[in-house]
Amino acid sequence: MKIQNIIVFLVSLIVVVSCSDKEQRLPPSASLETRSDFEKIDNRISLFVVDSIITSFKVDSLTDKIVNVHKIGDDETVVSIVLVMAEGIDVSSLTPVISLAPGASIKPESGVVQDFSQQVDYIVTAEDGTTVTYLVLACTYTPPTRGLENVNILVYPNNGVGGTTIPPPGQRVYDPDYKFNSKAYANTGYLFYAWFLNDVIKTMDEEFDQFIPSNNGQNVLLAAFSKLKEYNVTVQSENTNRGTVSGGGTVTAGKVIRIEATPQPGYTFDGWYDNGTRLNLSANTFITPRENCVLVAKFNMTASITGTAVFCLGSSNTFTASTIETFTWSKSSNLSLSGSGNSVLVSGTSNGSGWVSVIDNFNNKEIARYDVWIGKPPMLDLNCESGYYFSAGSYTDWYVSPPLPQGSTISWSVVGSGGASARIIGASPSQPYSIIYFNDPGYYSVFATITNVCGSTTVYKDLTVY
Repeated sequence: MKIQNIIVFLVSLIVVVSCSDKEQRLPPSASLETRSDFEKIDNRISLFVVDSIITSFKVDSLTDKIVNVHKIGDDETVVSIVLVMAEGIDVSSLTPVISLAPGASIKPESGVVQDFSQQVDYIVTAEDGTTVTYLVLACTYTPPTRGLENVNILVYPNNGVGGTTIPPPGQRVYDPDYKFNSKAYANTGYLFYAWFLNDVIKTMDEEFDQFIPSNNGQNVLLAAFSKLKEYNVTVQSENTNRGTVSGGGTVTAGKVIRIEATPQPGYTFDGWYDNGTRLNLSANTFITPRENCVLVAKFNMTASITGTAVFCLGSSNTFTASTIETFTWSKSSNLSLSGSGNSVLVSGTSNGSGWVSVIDNFNNKEIARYDVWIGKPPMLDLNCESGYYFSAGSYTDWYVSPPLPQGSTISWSVVGSGGASARIIGASPSQPYSIIYFNDPGYYSVFATITNVCGSTTVYKDLTVY
């Protein structure tokens, strides 16, 4: 089922649900819509989402203190809602009770106390995985004293901790024939949200410059501020003997904070992990957190392996590992290994490629690998990139595949019948290709011989040159 952006109207505070992993705020150009279709049930304000994702959103033990609810914007995935409430309600400590459709989930969870003096992001995930984010903020409303052509300028929070206005809050005399101008300034740690005129959103610009009707001198112009969220970033080292960490702390939403991981000698930085998931972050970097998080720095032990790259069946070869801590040897299935400690004897049980590696005992992770080849080279395929038609006086490109095994060299030769001759150009013992120039028409055989310490293998191709 797909979540639509239909809002929930509820209690003496603004309620919403939505899915967003970062703090968001709609632009000033967002469409504005005022809603007041709530109903009172048993002394409780209850609002309902008509798409049946959120079946109800309630705050118990509240009398009818709601003034109005506003939906801002028409985005299908992010919806902003402001609830204007009567004075005297402590919006910094409200406990919403949220009911959802089968299969849907919400974060934060229902029944958790929230501070709606700052924007609260509710994320709803439908049964099909679709998500919508509802950005919720609550404001209080104080009726003005009656006066001739007066506007009562308020700020929210009403004690002015969120910000102030110029002209400052208070009763102002104005002329309805002219625009009334006032500008909002957010204090540190707050963000200007919107201007309300008589509990209706008029603009999300910091500057209010509009006509205000007479309204018998009972106009209230309210500047609403949202407290910026703060996130706690905790940094930890998985093993302080391997590396240390610094940085982190408390940071305002949208701001960056430094984290640093420093490996001890003999170790390297592996990565930052969040709940077991490796993040694409460098050891020393700045991050912009979207939630409280604990980042764990992991470090790998360094290791180097020395041994023999190519050896024959029946021979034993010494492999040595250099590490700081104890470790475990590992190998491919065509090898046998005897001994323990930093040096072991390795022998091959069948021809082909193999490997020997070192496993870090602390995190059961491979930290070094040494590739080997056992026995003489295999039979390779001999190919010509020039196709299957060969003409005298032309250059042809030859190669073997797959690539040469490690520790092998290659040599090329061409034999022509009846006096036919050819030239080999650009051949290298370490490269699996060459260029052959056929001087004359006739019958030829092209040979490629691959050699290592255990023996050699020759492949060839017969062809006719016209």
